Amino acid sequence: MLSEGLIIGEIRSVFDPVVQKTGALSDVLADQLPDIKLTLVEGVPLKDTLVETFGAYLTANQKEKPDIWAARAVRLEPGKDYTPVNIAIWDSGVDTAIFKSQLVRDQEGKPAVIAYDINARKTTGELYPFPPERAKNIPEFKQRVKGLVDMQANIDSPEASAIKKEIAALKPDQVRPFIEQLEEVSIYMHGTHVAGIAMDGNPYARLAVARTTFDYKLIPDPCPSRELSERGVAEAMDDVSFFKANHVRVVNMSWGGSVKDDEDGLERCGIGKSVDERKQMARELFDIEKRGLEKAFASAPEILFITAAGNANSDATFNEFIPSSIQLPNLITAGAVDKAGDEAPFTSYGPTVVVHSNGYEVESYVPGGERMKFSGTSMASPNVVNLAAKILAVNPGLKPPDVIRIIRDTADATPDGRRHLINPKNAVAAAQNHPAASTSP
Repeated sequence: MLSEGLIIGEIRSVFDPVVQKTGALSDVLADQLPDIKLTLVEGVPLKDTLVETFGAYLTANQKEKPDIWAARAVRLEPGKDYTPVNIAIWDSGVDTAIFKSQLVRDQEGKPAVIAYDINARKTTGELYPFPPERAKNIPEFKQRVKGLVDMQANIDSPEASAIKKEIAALKPDQVRPFIEQLEEVSIYMHGTHVAGIAMDGNPYARLAVARTTFDYKLIPDPCPSRELSERGVAEAMDDVSFFKANHVRVVNMSWGGSVKDDEDGLERCGIGKSVDERKQMARELFDIEKRGLEKAFASAPEILFITAAGNANSDATFNEFIPSSIQLPNLITAGAVDKAGDEAPFTSYGPTVVVHSNGYEVESYVPGGERMKFSGTSMASPNVVNLAAKILAVNPGLKPPDVIRIIRDTADATPDGRRHLINPKNAVAAAQNHPAASTSP
């Protein structure tokens, strides 16, 4: 995909606006410039040679890894004396028509949905509302996303070939709108994909939807502010109230942010007179957001919250990612491994990342009912939700700390001690044999 147009377009989309607004670049952005210069001077002219060399290496060293998850999987049979379990997908929205026989419904018989817009204000709709002029492009952007996913997995599909050629041919002024719409459609598909993983193999699962709206733009819109952070906290509290009102027992959260994200957003928006001022502002915003999430989770001790570790390949606690760095008795964080149980190169880690599940090339639904494979800790987290819901179906008396303990105690530690791979078969068996729920934290 590498091209001069792509690189210049990225510079014009992010770096130039920051310099125009602030007259400077932070160390985070400035540190990227030498690599960009090197890519322009060395990478682009040598692209064909690099593709040929690395392509040959990949082909020569390609190995099919064993799939450890099939032998561990549990599918609950319908018609058993199990208990329905309400789960919530707190994400970008879900195409509920795909799961129409397994929905939590309101008093009017409609799917139980709560929704907030990009400004953290209450709205309606289970999926992000595309304007008609952009909605018509969703099918082709779905194919583009599939091409990128295939390319990452070294699958030479027609979609992968097409996206490589298309991106390589972009002119600088085409880069920003192309990347933003690609990100917009990816976010649009995200929640449905997550829901499909969480619901798989469990006819006793019942789905509720909490839709939040994520920003897809290279320059944030709206920009970070105290008011926005405070509204975001109010949104979180309202979502948790919705979960309690709908008797939700497990919530998936395949999203997160960090103090660095707030700082980066302020810089891109040109807010703050200096790097130090932005750091202080970002800290204030982050602390509001973290305290708000902690309060929201703690207000519902009967609900198990499960979150993704993050895809930064870093310590989630040290780098202050939320919610994955939060420690509460009703919250568990999941890291990602591949189908062989090997650590995914993108997964974050740290003291709160206590279990790992498959987060690489995981197949599930996207809006409209098609199936695609995505990778990320976003896919690992709903695999743990899937397990938690099955545990509660066979033993509904368990409390969140009990469920967490069963998942952790039945996980298989790798020899290096870095990963603890969930074992659904052993966990569900342990739940069936578990005594009355404990009251210990």
